[in-house]
Amino acid sequence: MAPDASSLASGKKLGAAHKWSLLGRSEEALWGEIKGSGKRPYQVRIALDGPAFKCSCPSRKFPCKHALGLALVHASDDLPEGVAPDWVSDWLADRHEREQAKATRAAPVDDETRERRREAADKRAAAREEKVAAGVDELSERLRDVLRRGLANQRDDSYRYWDDVAARLVDAQAPGLARMVRGLGGMPHVGEGWPGRMLERLARIHLLLEAYRRRDTLGPEERADVRTLIGFPQSREELLAGAGMRDRWWVLGQWIREYEDGLKSQRTWLWGETTARFALSLVFAPRGQPLEMGFSVGRGLDAELVFYPSSWPVRAIVKERFVDLQSPFEGKFTSITEAYAARGAVIARYPWLERFPMALGNVAVVADGQRLLARDERELQIITNEQSLLLALSGGRPIALFGEERDARFFPMTAFVEGRAHALAPFEWEEA
Repeated sequence: MAPDASSLASGKKLGAAHKWSLLGRSEEALWGEIKGSGKRPYQVRIALDGPAFKCSCPSRKFPCKHALGLALVHASDDLPEGVAPDWVSDWLADRHEREQAKATRAAPVDDETRERRREAADKRAAAREEKVAAGVDELSERLRDVLRRGLANQRDDSYRYWDDVAARLVDAQAPGLARMVRGLGGMPHVGEGWPGRMLERLARIHLLLEAYRRRDTLGPEERADVRTLIGFPQSREELLAGAGMRDRWWVLGQWIREYEDGLKSQRTWLWGETTARFALSLVFAPRGQPLEMGFSVGRGLDAELVFYPSSWPVRAIVKERFVDLQSPFEGKFTSITEAYAARGAVIARYPWLERFPMALGNVAVVADGQRLLARDERELQIITNEQSLLLALSGGRPIALFGEERDARFFPMTAFVEGRAHALAPFEWEEA
């Protein structure tokens, strides 16, 4: 249950009963009080039906070290039975009320109520389409203004220019478009060759806006791509109801990031042994909620995945997991030339490609001045915080790398050396 290794280590230090000023348990919950940095002890509670956790400490990790410590005390059978204090029983009552309200919303309804809800949903959908269409028109005008002024003037514009555009797109209920334009403000200030990269990004956005206007003429897969990129949600329940694809899926790379608003994302790339295709598991968790874990980089799982509809179906969710594989990954790696040929084939079907997974084998990692390169018969610039580590792992010998290509730059996620997977940290401005 620990969100990371450091939390577990800290929780173990609190896993002894003598460190707590109050401890107790009932059939429904565990609770305890422990001294923290403030005047009052932290109040920790765990509902056993979840389990669910709550602590009065200011930690943004979930569960925090105090909840983990309380769970470890319980595991050692050192919690006395007792009557829950008010701060525990009130919390349990609130949880019970929320669960009842959720059950009431999920209860069967009559035909009249169902029809009324359907009509209301149709009205909401139509109202959103109108807002999105207005946002698309406004963004198209912004793009024309930028091109009329020239890209060189983008260096003089503040970040706020594109942040304001993104905020208006959020108001227009097009969060996907907002994400695409939000990073434009930083492009003139990051790396050489930014005008070309910026023009390419603007062109992709323009293509998306035109595709949305012509969505009724598109096929179902292309239409799904456009709606997803705009920001329309896809029902997880509907996806899981569809047919899946079973294979031995190998975990090639994973990055976990936490953003300023507390949102966490987990991006995991898998490779199907029989299907010879990539799959991307993308999971988000708001502040205070845990991410779905269970992927071990360099290992695999026998599982059935369901892919989101797309002209390049790569994002997927696990429908059923059968068994974890213990042997290390020994799959196929490609050359840089082969990887770019595969990338070109994908762009022909899915022109909004931003990140492309590359499993590169027998590449030398070499320093070229301030740059780090992956080199076989051609070279590719590596962007990473861990140059020294990659140079040390390579030691002048060819190694295998997995990562994401973006804008002719390679962001490595994992290095494979002598059968061992070395996970690499996310690059700090990789999202730019």
